[in-house]
Amino acid sequence: MPSLQMFSNSPNRFLLVTGVPRSGTTIVGRCMALAPGTTYLWEPLNQKYRRGIPDYYPYIGPSTNPNKISRYDDIIRDTLELRRLSPYVEIRDGDGFLKRIVKSFGVNRSLLQYRYAQARQILTGNSFLLIKDPIAIFLSQHLLSEFNFKIIAVVRHPAAVASSRERLNWRFDFGTWAKQDDLATDLLTPFLASGVDYASYTHAQMSALQWRACYGYLTKLAKDYKGKLLLVRHEDLLTHPREFMNSVLEFANLECDERILRNVNYYMTGSSVERKTTQLSRLERRNADELRYAWKANFEQPELDKIRVAAGRIARELYPEDKDWQL
Repeated sequence: MPSLQMFSNSPNRFLLVTGVPRSGTTIVGRCMALAPGTTYLWEPLNQKYRRGIPDYYPYIGPSTNPNKISRYDDIIRDTLELRRLSPYVEIRDGDGFLKRIVKSFGVNRSLLQYRYAQARQILTGNSFLLIKDPIAIFLSQHLLSEFNFKIIAVVRHPAAVASSRERLNWRFDFGTWAKQDDLATDLLTPFLASGVDYASYTHAQMSALQWRACYGYLTKLAKDYKGKLLLVRHEDLLTHPREFMNSVLEFANLECDERILRNVNYYMTGSSVERKTTQLSRLERRNADELRYAWKANFEQPELDKIRVAAGRIARELYPEDKDWQL
């Protein structure tokens, strides 16, 4: 097994695409994976898909104890070597008879994706491992400093993220993150000590707070690790897909060819705006022009103003135009 020091001294052959869930990490990751020499791994640090991940939104930072760091270093090494990729399999109430039978044998979509990545790597000997995982967002600093990753962080307008989550009935509260003492100490203290009554916040406002915490963390890393973390906007992918993908692949040291650009353009020129499937790993063609501001139909101006306040200074810096905050 390669040592941690060996990983640290290796070229930037490990890539992470991350950002808050519903920010566009899937399409960015999948399009990047079309580049020659890449093996694509979908959310291997998300405990809802992979067995053996101790925490939801795992975190390593200044307050993390050595035992936790050591445990995650082992998990990360196994991930980079495509080992011990066992899926988390859950039989749900809505599963049909055949799906229940298949799952009872430990087979689900995650298993198939893991085995495909392993087979692809064995057959091709690819130079780059590309991981798409929004739930790994708070491992970013550790991956940059100890495993020599390059990271593409995808940001999407906080109201668009909130709208997408509302459609999926996703909810967020700080209790999910506060289960990790180090995460609460290092990142949540300003929020928890603010005296704000978050119980009175709407789901959209809570989504905006999560957005603010995540991109506050990532924008600081972008300053501390210049040339290793690239912050990109989902909206720029929608409006200028070819230029967007060119810049992302150049940053990642991946080859860009016309086939990749055609695929990106294909997915940006569909007829639908809303997703038709709940299988989030699947790509669908979307109407990029309408998708950019489709979220505006789901809010009144007072609620959008509250989202803007909850998302904080970073939202105003990343989305400075009036049209981003006016219905």
